[in-house]
Amino acid sequence: MKKIYILSIALIAGAMTVSAAPRHESVAGRVIRHASAKADKARSDELWCPAQQQLYTWDDGDWVLAETNRLTYNSKGLITEDITVESDNPGASRTIYTYNDNGNWTSRVMQYSSDMADYRNSMKTEREFDAVVPSFVTATYGYNWLNYEWQQTGNNWEREVTRNADGNVTKVERRVLYQGIFDPTQRFMAEYGTDGKVSRMWSEELTSDGFNLYWEEGDVYTDIVWDRTDGQIFSAEDIMYGANRISSARVTSEGDELTLTVEYPDELGSYKGVISGSIDGAEVTSVIEHTVLDSYGSYEEVITETYSYDGITESMVQTNKYLTDDSGLDMLVYASETYEGEEEIYEWAKAELIRDSEGRPAEYIQQMYDYDSGEFENSMRIVFSDYIDAAGVGSAIVDDTDAPVQLYDLRGVPVHGDAAPGIYISRQGDKVSKVMIK
Repeated sequence: MKKIYILSIALIAGAMTVSAAPRHESVAGRVIRHASAKADKARSDELWCPAQQQLYTWDDGDWVLAETNRLTYNSKGLITEDITVESDNPGASRTIYTYNDNGNWTSRVMQYSSDMADYRNSMKTEREFDAVVPSFVTATYGYNWLNYEWQQTGNNWEREVTRNADGNVTKVERRVLYQGIFDPTQRFMAEYGTDGKVSRMWSEELTSDGFNLYWEEGDVYTDIVWDRTDGQIFSAEDIMYGANRISSARVTSEGDELTLTVEYPDELGSYKGVISGSIDGAEVTSVIEHTVLDSYGSYEEVITETYSYDGITESMVQTNKYLTDDSGLDMLVYASETYEGEEEIYEWAKAELIRDSEGRPAEYIQQMYDYDSGEFENSMRIVFSDYIDAAGVGSAIVDDTDAPVQLYDLRGVPVHGDAAPGIYISRQGDKVSKVMIK
C-alpha cells in the first residue's frame, strides 16, 4: 500500500494548489496580493498594503511580541524592502527584493545591522525564468558575503529547457553546481505524436552503484490521452492543471504496469484521479478526489488506498483540507489518516481574521489542535497596521527634510505620542538614525 501511495502523490501532486505562501515572503506579502483588491476603496486604482506587521506568540497565557516587520512596496504592491526586528535579539535584518516585469523576484539580498542604521551584506539569491512560460524558474544562484565580496555557495542549480521546432518542450535537464561546474543530475523528456501532443514522457536521475554513475529511468507514461495540452510540460507534475490536463495513460513504475485515469468536473482545478494495477502480486487502487472550493486556493482532498492480497482487502483514507480567503492567509489546515476505522490527525490549525473598517486585514489569530488535551490552543497572532497606498509609490518624490519623523523603540515598535527618556530609532523618509531622548 505504501508504494502506490507514494506513486499517487508523485502523479497527482502537481495539481494541488499551493497551501502555503512562499517562505521568503512576510505574511503581509501574502495579504496585499489579495485583500487590497477586495477592500472598499475610494478609487479603483488604490492598492492598500500594510507597512507594518507584528508577530506575537502565545506564552503562559499571554501574547508576547516576537518580531516586527517594516515593509516597503513598489507600485504593484510587491515588497521591495522588509526590515525585521526580533524582540529578543539586538539589531535588525533587512531583505531587499528586485522584480522583473512579470512580478517575479529576481534578486533577494539579505543584510544585517547591529544598530538598525548601518547594514552589511549577508546572503544573496538570484533567479532566472523561462522566456515562454514566465513563471517557470530556470536557475537559482546563491551567494554569501565573504571577504567583502559575493562568493557563490549553497544552493545553486540550473534547468535547461529544450524545445522542438513547434516550440513544445522535449527535454528539461536540471544541473547542480559541483566544484565550479554545473553537472546534470535529473532529466525529464517528452516525445510527440503525429497530432503534436506528448505521446510518451519519462524521467531519469543520475545514480551511482558505488563505482560508476549511470542514468536510472523513472516512471514512464505511454498511451497518453489528453484533455488539453499546450506542449509546455516541464515534469510529470505538470499534467493535471492549467493548460495541461491528462485524461488517461499507462504508467510503468519499477517494472509494474499501472493505469491512470483522470476526470475534471469543473474549471477551478478540481479532479478525480484513479491509479490501479498489480504491484508485487497485490491488486492496488488509489482514488484521489481533489475538490477546489474557491478561486483563492481552498480545497478538500480525499485519497483512498485499497490493497488486496490473498483474499484480504485493506484500505486507508487520507483527508486533507485547506481553506483560505481573499487575504491569502491560512484559515484552516487539516490532515488526517484513517486506517481500520481509526482516524489519526497529523495537523489541525484554524484561524480568525479581523478586518478594519475599510475591510483590510487588521488582526490574524491562529490556533493549533493539541492532541493530548483534545482542544485548540492559541499559537500565533499577527497585527497589520500603517496601511499605505502602494499604487502611489514613485508617483511623487518627497524630500527627506519634508517627510514626517517616526520613532521606533529598539524592538522596532512605533512610538506614538510623547516618548519616554531612552534610545530610539528615528526614521525620516529614507534616513534612519539613532536618537537619545532625555
